[in-house]
Amino acid sequence: EVFSALENRFLESLGAIDSFLFGICASSSMLIPSRSSSIPKVFPWPFVTVPRFSDRAEKLRRFSRAIAVTTYYYVDEEQRQEWEEYSSANDFWVEEGRHKQEQQQQQLQGEIITFQNKVLQGRESGSNGCVQENGNKTSAFMPRWQQYPVTETSPYNWDGFQYKALANAWETFQQQQQVIMSYVNNIPTNEDPDLNVEERNQFIGAFVRSNNDSQQQQQHTEPFGDIFYPIIPFEDDRDAMDDIILDSSSSGGNDNDNDNDNDN
Repeated sequence: EVFSALENRFLESLGAIDSFLFGICASSSMLIPSRSSSIPKVFPWPFVTVPRFSDRAEKLRRFSRAIAVTTYYYVDEEQRQEWEEYSSANDFWVEEGRHKQEQQQQQLQGEIITFQNKVLQGRESGSNGCVQENGNKTSAFMPRWQQYPVTETSPYNWDGFQYKALANAWETFQQQQQVIMSYVNNIPTNEDPDLNVEERNQFIGAFVRSNNDSQQQQQHTEPFGDIFYPIIPFEDDRDAMDDIILDSSSSGGNDNDNDNDNDN
């Protein structure tokens, strides 16, 4: 029953997701110039930062009743140093997201939102500022990049390959390009025996608190899942993925959304 509710939410959301992805892919030809001296001014994936991401993502959240919108980029091992420099020099979107959330916060009552700091949180940095991997080092990684809302529980540059649902989806993408819906991500499941339900509820709780739509009445303990939607760059064979994290209760959620703003 829970999975059926997630599936219904998934089907309802596809149109909004398609529109969002069309907008951000189209904007990739009008990217803000890199602020890094060693990265070319015209640069390919994965060195992409979408302008007005928080505005676009907030509209998608409303139309799809999503909890959060996140992008993960596939980065080859030889690109890691460049990516470290690029991401540090182009994290202005975090401040943009904070500003938008601060505006929304004025409409909230009760709990105060904790925003993501403008630093690379959740990382063990060496003397050169690069990520130091724990355990086995992989030949590539998939850093979490732009996200809305921004919270302290989801720092950018965290490796998406450490997220089992996303790692599973990546394996499928190697065989065929299709939209993937994950297993329910905060209840015990055989698909992820090591799933820490309390940790996942804390993670999603930070996003739920940032939602100022009182009509949705979301709770962080309600079942939620992910929609993983692959983006294939036109001039490069590397993949970027957009991870749309959707909330879904067993009843399918509240449908009273009267927002008619379709501008992407």
